[in-house]
Amino acid sequence: MSQKNAVRLSEANYILIIQVTLLGNPCQLGPCVTSKEAEQMGFSHTLFERLYNMNIPYILLNRQYQMHPAIGSIVSDLTYGNWVENCTTKGNNVTQ
Repeated sequence: MSQKNAVRLSEANYILIIQVTLLGNPCQLGPCVTSKEAEQMGFSHTLFERLYNMNIPYILLNRQYQMHPAIGSIVSDLTYGNWVENCTTKGNNVTQ
């Protein structure tokens, strides 16, 4: 199974997996839960979110290459406390 954003998956998606590496962004939107029963059962929280909140060891990537630096700076400031660094690529070289 391949999933781009692990923050969108519930624990049931991982039930048969022995070892897993989760990649995602804890600041992005989680699952959409539309019933009170599902909310009460904890389905609005993903495994990614639970592990993140349990202080399980993790690595946060702090460089972004997708946005123009002016936009990236706004996102970094408002969402990540100015922790994300803007980088661009020119050919095979990375500039900061």
